[in-house]
Amino acid sequence: MLDLTNYQLENNQPVSLKGPWLFYWNKFVTPVNPWNEPDLLPEMYPEPTGFFNVPGFWNENKAGTTDLQAEGFATYRLKIIRNPIPSILAIRMVDLESAYRLYANGKLIGTNGRPGKSQVTETPEWRPAVHVFFAEQNVELILHVSNHHHRWGGVWEQPILGTEQQLRTDQNRRIALEVFVAAAILAVGVYHLLIFVLRRNEIPFLLLGLFCFIMALRTAITGERILQEFWSFGWNWLVTLDYLTVYIGAPICHWYLVQIYHKDYSRKVFQIFAVLSLICAAIVLFTAPSVFTHIADAYHLLLVSVSVFFTCVTIIAIYRKREDASLMFVAWLIFTLANFNDILYVQALIDSRYLSAFGLLEFLFIQSYILAKRYSRALHTSERLRQRVRNLLTLTRTLNQSRNAIDAIRTALNEGANALGTPDTIAMRALFKDPVTGQYMTIDSNENRLPEKVSNKNIEKYWQLPKIQLNQLQMVANIEQSSLRSAARRNEETLAVLEWCNVLPQSIQQEKVYIRGLCDSLALVLENIRSTRTETLAAVGQAASEIVHDINHHCRVLLMQSDKIRSSKNGDVSTVAGDIDREVTRLKNMALDILDFARQHIIVSTRPESLQDIARSIEQDLRDLFTGTSIIFSVEYYENQDILIDLDRFQRVTANLARNAATAMPLGGEFRVRIEVQDDRVYFIFEDNGPGLSSELRNRLFQPFPGSNSKKDSFGLGLAVVDRIVRAHNGEIFVYSRKGQGTRFTIVLPAK
Repeated sequence: MLDLTNYQLENNQPVSLKGPWLFYWNKFVTPVNPWNEPDLLPEMYPEPTGFFNVPGFWNENKAGTTDLQAEGFATYRLKIIRNPIPSILAIRMVDLESAYRLYANGKLIGTNGRPGKSQVTETPEWRPAVHVFFAEQNVELILHVSNHHHRWGGVWEQPILGTEQQLRTDQNRRIALEVFVAAAILAVGVYHLLIFVLRRNEIPFLLLGLFCFIMALRTAITGERILQEFWSFGWNWLVTLDYLTVYIGAPICHWYLVQIYHKDYSRKVFQIFAVLSLICAAIVLFTAPSVFTHIADAYHLLLVSVSVFFTCVTIIAIYRKREDASLMFVAWLIFTLANFNDILYVQALIDSRYLSAFGLLEFLFIQSYILAKRYSRALHTSERLRQRVRNLLTLTRTLNQSRNAIDAIRTALNEGANALGTPDTIAMRALFKDPVTGQYMTIDSNENRLPEKVSNKNIEKYWQLPKIQLNQLQMVANIEQSSLRSAARRNEETLAVLEWCNVLPQSIQQEKVYIRGLCDSLALVLENIRSTRTETLAAVGQAASEIVHDINHHCRVLLMQSDKIRSSKNGDVSTVAGDIDREVTRLKNMALDILDFARQHIIVSTRPESLQDIARSIEQDLRDLFTGTSIIFSVEYYENQDILIDLDRFQRVTANLARNAATAMPLGGEFRVRIEVQDDRVYFIFEDNGPGLSSELRNRLFQPFPGSNSKKDSFGLGLAVVDRIVRAHNGEIFVYSRKGQGTRFTIVLPAK
């Protein structure tokens, strides 16, 4: 009995109806109006089982001396004594397990589902409601409750008595609050999923977005069950979603936490938790509520264990000074306490309400702040790295201009020191292999000190790098000793090892990527220096071989002419002297070719020369060059005018082209020269009917020594010098050749 004689509901707060109600187990008592028929009470009401507290579950509890089970049905009875003033009152009922009918003074005022005496006759339903009735005076409440579908039976939240306006206002306020919370969680989820769509590698944004969607759904199907207003779920679907949102949402949440604290959160613990959660989810999907609701207690214990575990993880993260660890600890603590409240509330161990949605909202807002902060730092880092890439491009150009490997390494050391902090306080050194001797050498911060040779024992002693490890080293960052060591490697070979000491730990973390790029650029430059040196030595050797061969040939000719002078008669001396002059001229031209090739720029001394004089000069040169060969030559010109030309150098162009033609046609052939004028251009066309050139050789014809190792295909420095002389005249040279069809060189010079 509840005495409200001195309590005016209209002027005060609603009243909770929690406390002991008269209880009839496995009986549906027929409701009557006791105030109209007081004499029938003893016959209408059977003997009660006892008293039973509301709210409270039947599971393994007692009413009087009777043991109660989860499955069954019962009647609750409560008398309310009030002032004899007629009023419109209301009772707010939340969820019962699993169906109920509510009577006031014998009249049915509200139902939820259809209570029954068996599973067949019962229709379960979850839908919070406000039931309105008219009370003339005192009120007797009769509540029929049945449960044959859930593991919990009974009334698990207290009924509230008040005026209709009070309870409707309170219900609307609760609905509005839950709509706001669900919408806010959904908005946070959409925001993070959109970020993931734009940046597919940001897995934490995806996981947090999915978790938000699941929790927004859970908010809509618990509490006031606002989703029921828009989409009427059957009770089976509603209870299934209620459990699934926990069994799927919890592992996704912890997966997100693993991504955030992957260095501290044990993946094995998460994997065990995820597997057990998925097993529970499968049980929910493939069994009835009367079965899968029995695993809730075990899962709650598992959830509490993992929550405590992650609380320890956040404490460890705070100790290790992880980013935003303290903020995460506060957010997780509030969220965990809200979940503990819901677990105890669902099991009717405390008188409270659902708080997990509000704890979740707080947790999500803090996570959004943490992720936004990290994203901002990532953007800052990206901007810094973009600047570093620009610096690397500039540095690579600077390194390529280094005279030798030592200069390149010193430049890289100084650039690394500038990036890592204050160069004056950073000690640096480098170990590298000399490209000439292959000996390991070391240099340090003192730019005036010469490199020192390092034996293998010293490598192990001073560098702690046994030789066997040199080709395996990439980067070693020692935060405790504030040092960073990185290797410049190319094609699985370590070309140098650079080290910086006395560096701030945060600088090491921030600049590791840049230092790695710096070492990669240095490795490329060191390899180029070594390759250039090797190629230069090879080119010098080949040039020396070509030059010595040609000089030796001309020397033999001079010796032969000298022998002729000794044995010849006086009449033959002039002829032999002419031969000697030609050989000396060829030696002089060869020396000039070498000088012109060695110079970076050829300076020509031009003066007006007529095409007729140029043709005569070319004809005389060809006569001298082809004497003693089976080559027939001709020189043709069609117009006569003056052009600016350095005739001495142009004679060497003619000589080199003719000499190459003679080499290509040892058995004889034709060599023709034509001079034509057209459109302010003078065309010098040198054409033979020799064997022609391959396409591969044509592509590198004007490089020094473009041919193969065979003498027949080798052109020495001649064509490279020809190209330089033509370009010095502001002209161009073109070649056309096919195998078996001869070769044609066309030189185009300005006519004015």
